[in-house]
Amino acid sequence: MLFSQESPRPFLAAPCRDMSIETLQLLTAQIIAHIQTLVSPPLPDIKRSDLLGSLYTAFGQGLSIVGGLLNAAAPINRIPPELLATIFALSPGRYSPGSQLPYWPFLEPRVDDLHKFPKVCRYWRELALGTPTLWNYVVTMPHSHGRDPCFGRSIYLPGDTSANLNVHFNPRAQSKDSVEKMIEFMQMNAPRIRELHAWDASSIEDLPQFLESFDANALEHCTISQKVLFERPIGISYPPGRRMFFSNGGARLRSLCVNNLQFLPENAFPALTLLKIGFLRRQSTSLYWGIEDLVKFLAGSPKLEEVYVHDMPYSERSMWDKSPPVPLPRLQYLAFTYTLEVPSPDPTHPTELLLARISVPPACHMFLPAPSSKEQTATTDDAASILTSVVRHVPGKDTVSHVLLQLCGFVTTLQLVFRPGHGSLRIQVPTPSPSSYRDARGSGSVEEFPSGYEGVFHTFPQLLASADDLRVLYDSNLGAASLSSGPFPLAAAAVFPNLRALSVIRIIDPWFSAPLNPSLAVGLALLAQPQPQPPESESAGGAVTAPLPVLFPELDTLWTSVEASKEITVLERALAARAALGCPIRCLVVTLRYVPPAGANDVARLRALGAEEVIVMGADSEAEAEGALWEADWLVGLPERYGLPACIHRDWPTVWGKQSVVRRG
Repeated sequence: MLFSQESPRPFLAAPCRDMSIETLQLLTAQIIAHIQTLVSPPLPDIKRSDLLGSLYTAFGQGLSIVGGLLNAAAPINRIPPELLATIFALSPGRYSPGSQLPYWPFLEPRVDDLHKFPKVCRYWRELALGTPTLWNYVVTMPHSHGRDPCFGRSIYLPGDTSANLNVHFNPRAQSKDSVEKMIEFMQMNAPRIRELHAWDASSIEDLPQFLESFDANALEHCTISQKVLFERPIGISYPPGRRMFFSNGGARLRSLCVNNLQFLPENAFPALTLLKIGFLRRQSTSLYWGIEDLVKFLAGSPKLEEVYVHDMPYSERSMWDKSPPVPLPRLQYLAFTYTLEVPSPDPTHPTELLLARISVPPACHMFLPAPSSKEQTATTDDAASILTSVVRHVPGKDTVSHVLLQLCGFVTTLQLVFRPGHGSLRIQVPTPSPSSYRDARGSGSVEEFPSGYEGVFHTFPQLLASADDLRVLYDSNLGAASLSSGPFPLAAAAVFPNLRALSVIRIIDPWFSAPLNPSLAVGLALLAQPQPQPPESESAGGAVTAPLPVLFPELDTLWTSVEASKEITVLERALAARAALGCPIRCLVVTLRYVPPAGANDVARLRALGAEEVIVMGADSEAEAEGALWEADWLVGLPERYGLPACIHRDWPTVWGKQSVVRRG
């Protein structure tokens, strides 16, 4: 899930009559029960705002008890050790590596606060010092007091050589002597290192030699990230795309992240479950490995569950192996994006080459943006070619239950969720820039703004015909207008004949004035759009059949958001126009993105719009109202959070690009 970047308000210590441990245990049970209720479909007589208020009070009372026990004759040492161990483990903060690493949960820790715990009382000290994993971080120290930065380790780090280490190598500005000391430390202590995260491996002079000689006997999680890329001199042949990593194989390695690395490991990692490979878009890279090298590497890691390859510079050179596809039976997430180094006349795109060489299970969620090059944008049929490859090589991709059209900026997203248990597919489609679109329209070469979906709609009508849930997310009027004009209505009429639920949600930028943000009226125009007639030449025998009065005649549920009181009138007009065509909305779901003024009757106005069933999801506070309606909340959290109708309870996967689960253990 995604959360607001704003810090929450602090919990103020609330007065509590009973300052005992027993009361603290009761408050803890109450907090757990409230949280479980919040994340479950609520009962009709329970208000979410009341639950949050009670939860807020319970936290305050708990803090009051803890504060009192700190100063009591019987100190805080009566808190159960399991609770203290949890507090200790959750205390370290995290530094950002300076660039976004999607899907990678390991960040450099900030362990300063840990040293406060042994000073509270003797009981806390004994428990903290008896937990070696709290003190096994070895991090880069910043430059201070005229000394060069070097590795910093806790004074409580056990001297026992069997204790595992978590090393974060990020030298920043340093002398050559300091870097050499850091490298020497890592090499000498390699058999003890459980986590090795080299956030700036460019500082290692001979990186291939360092990786080859590193003893990875205990290594489970590894990051190798280069900030400086070195180009291959002209006239020098390509070295091998795969090289040996680690002197004893890395049999325990479970997570591996490599950024801007020009070669891949040659050895197999039988325990590897998470792989992340990334490149900087703004830098050109002379890549020594290609897709065939990637496939050979994947073959050595049969337990892989997540594979993310981002912005791979593609210029294939090697011949293709005709051996059977590599099986990856546990794969749950696959992301593969690339940039064409030069426009290629080869109609076989890299996604097709990859999917032809690996065996992807039906339940895998895939993220496969349509190809583009540095010199030319992709054409609108790229999404269709990607989907063609998926249908050809991945089993179970024969029935779609829900579709997301995300019209954001000039990269549109098409997400298809296949029948239950058969995963999802997201395709990002580059669209022309505003200037190129205006130039093309001025010359008469285009009539409407291209969304990039038309090729999919025309190529796969039978695949999409079973979809009963369509969700539209847009951040501009230009993108939303393409849904109610041009070829889309005609395509949608044929592609979504069984549509039952429609969501129309806007992305609002709080820094923009109202005229610059997308309007609700443009998004809802599709509701009252008369169903277009196909040309006579396309109808059987030239006979023109009577068209249905409105698009999506089976539509039952509408889900949208309202930003202000005045938009209720816009929604009212749209619903009335559709009802006048004989197909009224039965169930209306409205998310209020604002807090109505005191005494306002906004909720009553919404309930009087004529729908048989009206669900109003109100903002419980100004902080929530001002926060972004994150896509993850929209697709995943809101149905379960508000107990929406069964028609919009679906298996939408966790949003791509953000993951909050930290893999440890």
